[in-house]
Amino acid sequence: MDSEMDKYLEDGLYEEEEGKVGGFNPLFLASILVVVTILIAAGLSFWATDISDKKSSLESGKCSGSISLYSGSFDGSKGEVTMVIDNKGASLGELKLYLEYENGEVGELRTPTVLVANSFQTVNFGNVAQSFKKGVLKTECSSIELKFIQESGILKSG
Repeated sequence: MDSEMDKYLEDGLYEEEEGKVGGFNPLFLASILVVVTILIAAGLSFWATDISDKKSSLESGKCSGSISLYSGSFDGSKGEVTMVIDNKGASLGELKLYLEYENGEVGELRTPTVLVANSFQTVNFGNVAQSFKKGVLKTECSSIELKFIQESGILKSG
């Protein structure tokens, strides 16, 4: 039998069948890899943009609105500034009062008071020297502040 097989091979009657070898075209695989990479990058980009947009919209939402001085007074005997503030916006904290004195010095006072959203609220600051002439009330939002002057114990917007 071996001789028949040898003769078969020698005569060239036997041809090895070429079949498809399993796998994919490397160019096709490279193209798929590029497309998948671009899709992942686009997804991450949209995700990051969405996060930053949410953060800035929260900040702009919180810091939209205004505060105004409804009434205010300075009691020199107690060294106390009392302000009734009209808050037309979100709740605001981190209140700081900067006072400018006649000699040009500036003093800073803080209070833990939080201005409740859309309300009138009284805020008191103690330990104020007699000689202040004007001031600024600042909040955690740099765009929301209240400037005022003091004339004979009365605070006026200015």
